[in-house]
Amino acid sequence: MVSDEMTPAQARRFQLWRAMTDLAKAQEAGRLTPEQVRLLEGLADSLQKLAGQLTLLANLSEQYVKLLETPRPAATPER
Repeated sequence: MVSDEMTPAQARRFQLWRAMTDLAKAQEAGRLTPEQVRLLEGLADSLQKLAGQLTLLANLSEQYVKLLETPRPAATPER
């Protein structure tokens, strides 16, 4: 069975795409100054970098949790 609903990640990407489209339309219509466009582009770049870093952090956290949950053999006393 295939769901028509978006995953949370897909919904966020769609919202970002819509926001960028709306900004492009506002720029074309002259409702944004060149300075506002520059600032928004810088913000978008920073947010994209942050998203990549957060994804990396989430992946590393998952690996760490798996390591913590992995059963370890009991230490055998040396004679």
